[in-house]
Order: sequence, then structure tokens, then C-alpha cells
Amino acid sequence: MNEMNIKHLSLEQKIGQMFMFGFYGDKVPNSLKYLITKKYLGNVIVFARNFRNASILRSLTIDLHQEFAIPPLIGIDQEGGVVTRITDGATIMPGNMAVSSSGDPGLAFEYGRIIGRELRALGINLNLAPVLDVNRKTNPGMGVRSFGETPDDVVDYSTEMIKGLQAEFIFATGKHFPGIGAAELDTHIDMPVINSTLAELEDIDLMPFRSAILNGIDCIMTSHAAFPAFLKDNENTPATFCREIMTDYLREKMGFKGVLITDDLEMGAVEKSMSFREIILSAVRAGADILCICHDFEKQKKALEIVLNAVKTGDISESSIDESVIRIFELKNKFNKSRDFFLKDDIDEIVSGHKESADDILEKSIRILNREKKKTLNDSKVLVVIPKLKEYTKVEELKPVIENAERAILENSMKFIKEIETSGYTLPPEDAEIADIISRCSNSGAVIICSYNAHLDSRQKEMITAIYKANRELMLLMLRDPYDVNILEKEVLAVAVYAPLVPNIECGLRKLLSPL
Repeated sequence: MNEMNIKHLSLEQKIGQMFMFGFYGDKVPNSLKYLITKKYLGNVIVFARNFRNASILRSLTIDLHQEFAIPPLIGIDQEGGVVTRITDGATIMPGNMAVSSSGDPGLAFEYGRIIGRELRALGINLNLAPVLDVNRKTNPGMGVRSFGETPDDVVDYSTEMIKGLQAEFIFATGKHFPGIGAAELDTHIDMPVINSTLAELEDIDLMPFRSAILNGIDCIMTSHAAFPAFLKDNENTPATFCREIMTDYLREKMGFKGVLITDDLEMGAVEKSMSFREIILSAVRAGADILCICHDFEKQKKALEIVLNAVKTGDISESSIDESVIRIFELKNKFNKSRDFFLKDDIDEIVSGHKESADDILEKSIRILNREKKKTLNDSKVLVVIPKLKEYTKVEELKPVIENAERAILENSMKFIKEIETSGYTLPPEDAEIADIISRCSNSGAVIICSYNAHLDSRQKEMITAIYKANRELMLLMLRDPYDVNILEKEVLAVAVYAPLVPNIECGLRKLLSPL
């Protein structure tokens, strides 16, 4: 691949480099081919909807690379844990908060390296990870996606994950600037207004981004939350569209020189408050280099036309377009290798070679609480209470995982328990379900309840409290956030698995139920 520059590009070609589009299907559709060949689209993002397994993904990326005259960025959200796009044919990693619970930042390097090496073998060069947000317990869209509740934890573990990705020539993307840990709404649905002071943001939320920039992170993703602390006017404008945040602060004050990517511009947080034309033009004016539109072909085509017309009419300067494309090409030129660079390694051999390291990370990440209170189960019947899982936030694509979670809970419980009775509940649980579970408790020697962010669900809290009153021989398998343990008294044995992934469940139940 010859080094890329913008010298001989038309205006349309330059604008195409500033977009990253998603699409549907496991083949390159004609609609995407049209955008690439006629509208000069520069980059794509793939989701779980585009492949059933790693083999199909590999075939897809080979075809994608062949479609582009200028090598593309091919992005994916392979965060680990609940945001794991590749679940068949790749190593399943336990998740960010799980890894940080190990107490060993060195594991995060290996965590990132494993993800990065597998992405490279699958033809992907951009990971839209890691999450740099500092979590708060009340945030409905974050939780286990974060490395933790303190900026030091997020810095320590994200820095190592970034280094691991970069060691495998994968571009890392820190998100969601300037930090949505304090949000109390999910930006995929609504726009949070984060009323932290600038001092609070600098002491907490901005620290991981500052560290990532100092450590050479290549990309940063914007957030669709509003941060009044940065603004004199337009207090409720999402950060993605605020030049004061994205250019004045991120670029000029923090010194970020890399590529700034928007979060998906079809999210509820932005579509409810702005016209589509305003969304596109405001993102460019704020300083975004790559605009991400993940779903709608008509919107994708329209977005390219909006920017082109704005430059032609003088609403946006061509020099600002050039600045973004130069940054994008500087990123792409870091490889300066043939496209086959991504596709030489055999993914099955790589995954097999990662098993020992991945098992070690999982074993050290999944932790049991109150081990000194561990129960010795007798031969009496054990009631296992399992939620009917669903994707908790729109960023997740966990349907294949969710389908396997209940089976994994039952099969791994049966390894240690002679007689099992099961009961299910919806999210949130209904009155009849709670009553049925309580009625079964008196006939059970012990109860294992699988919770799913019960700390944010008053009905789950009510159910867990009622079960504990009915049967004190209660154990808690927390399938997501570890904060569910605080619902009950300290003597209740609990294990946090951080995601309803089969390896996490297997490890968690082994630690919960195996003899001391």
C-alpha cells in the first residue's frame, strides 16, 4: 500500500473518508457497494448482525477490503463482556469490570492483546474500545462496561488494554468523551444532562482520557450527553456537537492529535432534539473527523450529500475537511503494508493458542464474595431461580449468548447439585412469578437466585428480599453488575460473573458450588 495523501483526491472522495457506515447482511450488499464506488465511502463498521461466526466475518472482511480503492478502517465494538460482537469462533473475554476486579492491571494488557490479535486475523483494524468512562452505580447504560468506579482503576486497566491492542497493530478508541459515567439515562434512548462541575469532570471523568492521550491512543469517540460545565450557551447540546468540547477542550487544551469519531448519529439522544441536517453539520463543525451512521442507507446517502452541499455553498470550509482527512490518512498510513497484513493468520489456531491465557484471565476475574460463609450443600433439593434474559442496553447484541445462558446455568449447577428445581422470572418480575418462587422456597434446602442488575430494578430487589425471608440458605449469582450483593445482608454468599457469557457462568458456578 503506497502512502496515502489527499493531494489528488476530489472533494467527494475527501468527504467519503469522513464517514463510517454500518450495513445489513453477511455479504457486501449492493447498497454498500454503491456508497463505496459512487459516493467514495471511506470506512465501515460491522456488528453481530453481519456474521454468525468468525469464519463468516473473515470472508466478509476479505470482500470488504477488495471493494475499496483506498484501504478502509473496518471497525467493531469488541469491548469484551456484555459488548462482545464475535461470540462464535473467537475467544470470549470476561469484560472490563471483571478484569479490573482481578487487582492485576497486567491482565488487561493480555486481555487487549488477545482481542487485538484475533481482530487482526479477521481483517479488522479498528476496535471501538476501550470504554474510558468512570462508572457510577446509578448509570443504567454503563455498569460492567466500565473498568471501575475510580479514575485510577480506569486509567490503570484501560492503559494496559490499549497497549495490548496496539501491540497487535489494532487502533484503539477511547470512549465516550468527555465521560458518561455519571449519566442516569442511556444515550441510545435519551440524552443525559451531566451536571458535574468542570473541576469534578477534570478530577474524575477526564483523567482516563488524559492518560490515554499521553499514551498515544489513536482515536477517541464522542458522547451524546450534554455537559453544561463546558458551555456558556446551548447547555443541553450533546457533546458530539459542541466545538467548545471537541475542539477547544479536547484538541487544544488536552492536546489530542488523533482521529475523533462520533458515536452513532442515529441514537435517540440526538434524533429527538435535532434535524438530521443539523446533526451532520453540527458534528463536522464541532471537529469530528469520522461520522458514524450504523443503520439507515437513506440517511447514509443523505449525510454525504449534506456535507458536500455545505462545502460547495461555503457553510463548511474545505480546509476543515482537509484537516480531518489528513488525520485519517495519518492513521491509515501507520500500517503502510499490504491489505493481506490483516489476513495471514489462521483464526482457529490463534484462538486455540489463546485458551490458556484466557482461562487464566477468567479465573482471576470472576470473584466470590464472603467465601468464609460458603455453604456445604446436602442432598436436599435446590431451587435455582433464573431470569428470562434480554439485552439490557441497545449497544448489546447478545441474543446468541442469552440463548445459551440458561442452559449453562442448569448444566453447571447439576455438576454439584443432585436435585434441582428451577423457576423463571421476567425482567422486571411479575407478582405471580414472585409468589410462585416464594411458595417453592419452603420445599427447598437452598436457593440460588440469578440476578440481573437487581440494584437498578425495584421489583427484583423486592423479590430477592422476599426469597431471603422465606429461605435463609440463599446464594446469589450476579449475572451482570456486582452491586446486587448490597441488596442483602453480608452473610449471603454471592459471586459476580459480570456478563451472562457461558465461560463466565461456568467459572462463577464452579467457584460458588465446588467444595472448599
